[in-house]
Amino acid sequence: MAWLEPAGAAQGLRDLAASPQWAGLWTWSRGGGWDGPEIQDELWCDLNAFVLSGFARDPARSEASLFEQYGREVLGLSGGDTGLLRELCLASAAAVLRGQLSDLGAQIDLWWARDDTLSEPRLTDFVDKGLTEAAIAEKQTAVAMWSDIAQRMGQVRFSTPRRQTFAEVSARYGQFKYSIIAAAWTALLLAEAGGRDGGVFETARIAAAVADYDRLWVQWRALAASQPQCSTLPRPIARGGGPGLGAAMDRLRARFGSGRPMLGA
Repeated sequence: MAWLEPAGAAQGLRDLAASPQWAGLWTWSRGGGWDGPEIQDELWCDLNAFVLSGFARDPARSEASLFEQYGREVLGLSGGDTGLLRELCLASAAAVLRGQLSDLGAQIDLWWARDDTLSEPRLTDFVDKGLTEAAIAEKQTAVAMWSDIAQRMGQVRFSTPRRQTFAEVSARYGQFKYSIIAAAWTALLLAEAGGRDGGVFETARIAAAVADYDRLWVQWRALAASQPQCSTLPRPIARGGGPGLGAAMDRLRARFGSGRPMLGA
């Protein structure tokens, strides 16, 4: 929570555990409301619930020790595989922060992407603060982190083929999701910045980002169609069914690049 809380405030659960107001822990380890995403395996939900409930029972336990116990007792992993899986899980949290939100200090609606929808993010504060290129680079960093997670997840040897496939497919799912977000943010940020510079737009970069967005949706949908273990995909619309990310990219496609809008986008 360091990115959200001021210096001196609680940065995590351990900072709260010694408080006389501490009574227990409630965690929302599994969503699945609205219309998705619907998952095909409870692995990540169960892992989070195990670690957090173990900490609530004994706050002296470290997250690492609880994770090791889960890997050994529940998943039947070797010590090396458990260590690698924990490394990838921690990396995924850092990648989500940089990929879906930001660590740059600009304001962003935290709910722009949640559950089964992808709304159009308001990125004006990034441009106002001169963070256009930094934000684009941050999204590319998240993509690189997810690419590494997807590549290395196959090195963890799970005890069943079904769980092995689910873990690997879910890592690829994250890689596609945050690659799509990176492409969309790149196009939207450059369009916003161009509008501030007297209408001087980086048309080629915007068109390339829109093309990447389209290509990645085709590939992500192909993954979902070919892998029964793949979670359901979000829709690029706003909460309640209004225009969302897909409509925003349609506007940019019509203005800066050729091509037809994605089916369902």
